[in-house]
Amino acid sequence: MTKSDNTITLKSTFLILHFFDLLLIFIPFTESSIILGRSINLIKIGAIFVPVRNVETAIEWYKEKLGLNHVGTWPGNTGADFYFTVEKQYLSLVKVEEKQEIEFAINAKHYNAYYNFTTTDIEAYHQHLQLKGVEVTEIKDHGPVMCFDFYDLDGNMFGVIVDK
Repeated sequence: MTKSDNTITLKSTFLILHFFDLLLIFIPFTESSIILGRSINLIKIGAIFVPVRNVETAIEWYKEKLGLNHVGTWPGNTGADFYFTVEKQYLSLVKVEEKQEIEFAINAKHYNAYYNFTTTDIEAYHQHLQLKGVEVTEIKDHGPVMCFDFYDLDGNMFGVIVDK
């Protein structure tokens, strides 16, 4: 723990439990700052930004296919804001001239989306997207999670996951 200028910082620590020389649990304890008696932490992602070439068409796609709540369009149709659920986690569309990649290469044959959405029923949501005509991959079992990817009309890839 360090202290300077009315700021106390608790450094990150990790709890690692070993059982017969096997690593069983790795639990990060996040850094927490206390400034003027108030705890300051990041608590969630406020928004993600998705590049699209046609904002008007993308607005309708995200409303119809994903059921997102459209809350506003930016001046000059340069972007649009949506939110999920009562927590109002935002997804913003941003108009771009050319396609931008929102996935990264793991190797020459496999790509991973930067963004994963969560759902309560992966099979039902997978079927919902298929019925809406959205391009989806097969559902895969990755141990603690099940997942699939889907693509928007600009070819942006997103993942959908559910914890088992």
